[in-house]
Amino acid sequence: MVTFCYTNAVQTIEDREDPDLVYVEGYGSCAVDSAVHHAPHAWATGGMHAIDPTWPADSGCAYLGIPFADPEMWPHPLYGDGILKQYATLLPILRDGLPADAVADIGRPLPRTACRRSESAGPLSLTPSS
Repeated sequence: MVTFCYTNAVQTIEDREDPDLVYVEGYGSCAVDSAVHHAPHAWATGGMHAIDPTWPADSGCAYLGIPFADPEMWPHPLYGDGILKQYATLLPILRDGLPADAVADIGRPLPRTACRRSESAGPLSLTPSS
């Protein structure tokens, strides 16, 4: 089902029984009916390619996300919501960072230009500017 990308991704991993597949959560961009949609999204991967059971395979999708190595963190395949969408799982990540070994060492890193931009931006200021 289209609105259940989190559970669809986990169910795909369980159905394939491939130990190299991991759950990935982040953002996706997809063209559907000649419109481009950008949304929080989840998919599976074995490394360099997304396995997306939710969005059409031929729609030219792009993905940016965190590959979660620990299946204990993954949403329940029947009724789970996203790791980064649930208050109970997001709050500890925001407060303490990701647990050790939570992120799988797969995929491609962000391009160097994207890293430079975020490094030069400095810390987030919550003070209103005048």
